[in-house]
Amino acid sequence: MNYAVSILNGNGKNVEMDKDNGKQYSSRWVFGLSKEHKINLGLNGGFGKVFKEDVFALGADITSDFKITDKLSFDLQIEYKQGTNHNLYYSLPIASRTDNVADCQMRGIYFLPNFRYEVDYKKLTAFEISCRYETFDPSYKIDSNVRTTYTPMVSLEFGKSYTGRIEMGFEIDRFDKSIPDTSTYNDNLFLIQLQLRI
Repeated sequence: MNYAVSILNGNGKNVEMDKDNGKQYSSRWVFGLSKEHKINLGLNGGFGKVFKEDVFALGADITSDFKITDKLSFDLQIEYKQGTNHNLYYSLPIASRTDNVADCQMRGIYFLPNFRYEVDYKKLTAFEISCRYETFDPSYKIDSNVRTTYTPMVSLEFGKSYTGRIEMGFEIDRFDKSIPDTSTYNDNLFLIQLQLRI
C-alpha cells in the first residue's frame, strides 16, 4: 500500500497572488491487489474551500497488465471521478448561477484497454492497438450535457527503451446536446503524432 497527502493553496503555477486564500486537502491511497498481473486500486479524495464555499472531489482507478503469451500483453486502465466544478460555477454570470456551488458537480469515467504485441523485427519493436472510451459531464445536476469520446489508436514503437513511436488514430466526440459554433459540438479529429527520445 502507498499513500500521499497534500495541502494546496493558490491559483496554480506561476501566479503571484492567491484569489481567495482557500485551502484544499487531498489524499491518495494505492493498494496492490496482484503482483503477477500488476493490478492496483487507487482511491482519491479531497475537500476544501473556494471563495469560502465548500468543494470536494472523489475518485477511484484500477490498472492491470496481463501477459497473454510471450509476445502479447493486455493492459487496462479504468478511472472514475466526481466533484465540485467550481471553475465552471464561477465562470458563469452571477445572474445565471444557483445559490450553492455544490449544485455544479462534474463526473466522468474512462476505460482504456490496450493490446501490445512484441514484434522485434529490425527496428520495429512493438505494435499496439487501443481504444479509449470516456464519458464526462461538467454539470450533471443542472443543465447536463454528457460528452462521450472514443479514441481508437494504432501505435508502432521503434528501437530499444522507447526510442521512437508513431501513433495514429481518431478522436470522436459526441454530445447529448450538440451546439453548433461552440466547443460542445460533435466532431471527429484525425490524430498522428511522433514521439522521439533523444
